[in-house]
Amino acid sequence: MGQKIKTDKDKHRTKVIGYIVALICMFILPLIIQPWDTVTEMGVKMICTFLGVMVLFMTTGDLVCGSMLGCIAVLLHGYTDAAGVWQGLLGNATSAQILFMLVFSTAVRETGALEMLGRWIVRKTNRIRKYPTLFNVVFMLAMFVCNLFLTGTVTAFTLIPMFEGIAKSVGYTIDEKWHKIMITGMYMIAGAAAMSRGTGGMAVGFVGQFTKQVNFPYEYKAFQFMVAARVAMILFIILYCLAAKFIFKCDMKKLATMDMESVEELKAENVKFSKNQIVMLIFFLIVVVRGFLSNPFTKGTALARIYDVCNITVFAMILLIVSSVIQIKGQPLANIPKCFSKMTWGVIFSLGTMTIIAGSFSTEATGIRPWLVKILTPIFGTNNYVLFCFMVLLFTCFFTNLMSNQATIIIMMSVTATFIEKFVDQGINPTPLLGTIVMVGMIPLLTYSAGPLSPLYLGRPEMDKKFVYTVGVSMMLLSVVCMTFSAVLFGNVMPR
Repeated sequence: MGQKIKTDKDKHRTKVIGYIVALICMFILPLIIQPWDTVTEMGVKMICTFLGVMVLFMTTGDLVCGSMLGCIAVLLHGYTDAAGVWQGLLGNATSAQILFMLVFSTAVRETGALEMLGRWIVRKTNRIRKYPTLFNVVFMLAMFVCNLFLTGTVTAFTLIPMFEGIAKSVGYTIDEKWHKIMITGMYMIAGAAAMSRGTGGMAVGFVGQFTKQVNFPYEYKAFQFMVAARVAMILFIILYCLAAKFIFKCDMKKLATMDMESVEELKAENVKFSKNQIVMLIFFLIVVVRGFLSNPFTKGTALARIYDVCNITVFAMILLIVSSVIQIKGQPLANIPKCFSKMTWGVIFSLGTMTIIAGSFSTEATGIRPWLVKILTPIFGTNNYVLFCFMVLLFTCFFTNLMSNQATIIIMMSVTATFIEKFVDQGINPTPLLGTIVMVGMIPLLTYSAGPLSPLYLGRPEMDKKFVYTVGVSMMLLSVVCMTFSAVLFGNVMPR
């Protein structure tokens, strides 16, 4: 009992200290630190606000209060007004998609449909499960292929719950190392995979940023971007699963030795879907398929506009309403108020707050981006292309865990543009490096400011700090090595 009281006191003391340090960072430091170089007075305020919010997130774990205090600081510093804060918190497309997909996936999960689907997959993969590492590789590669057509947030609410159903059916708890490593890998894939298409508007926009700054004729070829990015990701998945087994010593015996007929939940007669589950799975698949489909109508036509409006978020909203109306055996398919009550609002608010704060790093009003480019410039003066690629990707990995992934990619594209000409003169193709920069920039998981998926990942109950900053960091460094290999290989073999 005495030990528990002491622990509670220590936690409270840490929380109080966290708030004091955060308040000093947000409101005292901006009065002391003067603008420097290209960083403006507003830039100083936003950097200090960013540091304060990060201190709160890491010391208190209170995402809601930390986010609210960050929003208050943004308002008092005059970076934006109340309407801007509201738009950042809930009014932008990413926050809306996460909100409604969370509610929708909760409704599907409440019926047990995803868990039942996991059980069904376990039975259908009986042979391959005898080789657990191969099972892991195949499962993650299948997820990677699906992610070529889905966004990362859609994956977080669809494919990852399927895996959780499989893990639970086999007998793994959320705290076991295999479960945590697989979840970490899937979040990393979810963030990066869609970008490996090389034809999406965001990827093309990033490359356009690079094209404007180079001093040599450059023609972007999506195929070169795509091949390098996909090969790098496939290599990463294979090495990731091998590392899980041989380096982190994950216990995968349950996958290989489990007798399905001895587990009540997995017996043949217990893997049949109920009517509720079938209907909700159909709704679930409708949302997933909508994420796969691009607009088939001519741009500018009424049908094209309607199709764009009825995106995956709107489909989730519509099907939520429909599922609350449909009744089976006198009960509605979905209890929407109950689903909303289970929402992790801290995730939504932290994402919105960091979208505002970290997003300011790339705006002209703060002057932070040109300053970062300037101080990074001396670091990348090497004439060794392998070292150059590794350093670019390592710094991309570092910065993308501290600020907006889009801001990070733009900054690192600018740095690359400054130094790439000498390598182009040697006959090296820069496009593979651009593809890997985008990929590394889209797999941040270490801080709540890193990207749309990081609050979802870090907010999971099983993801403790020790695991994230040991295994998580190790796997991110592995991704940098794989991306470097791909950038150098295809940079040398692909013609410009």
